[in-house]
Amino acid sequence: MHYNFARVHKTLRCTPAMEAGIADHVWSLEEIVNLFIKLTTMKSKQLANVLIKMLGLSICVYAIPSFVEGVLVMLSGKPPTYFVTVLGISATAMSAIVQVIVGIVIITKSQKIAGWMFKSEDE
Repeated sequence: MHYNFARVHKTLRCTPAMEAGIADHVWSLEEIVNLFIKLTTMKSKQLANVLIKMLGLSICVYAIPSFVEGVLVMLSGKPPTYFVTVLGISATAMSAIVQVIVGIVIITKSQKIAGWMFKSEDE
């Protein structure tokens, strides 16, 4: 932080943040400390909302390999003996689709879930 926002470099004659257009002045140590305080004082409901969205995203990402595996097995034309299809879609791919739907629902409803978890806190 100090290197990019508060330290004027000889070759640039300004801070790297100013050179990049992120800052319009040399930051004081007090400004850097205040930024860190602001970032670390997130309310519990806000933090829960972010964590719930991360959970939903991780569920979606976790489903991708299963979906790809199911599609590749279907395309190979030689499904293994344990291979099950539902409506022409492999059970593995179907399971992955359900996981993605659940993940998306969790992401879109994260504020309601966080509100339910912290009804009286941090209003």
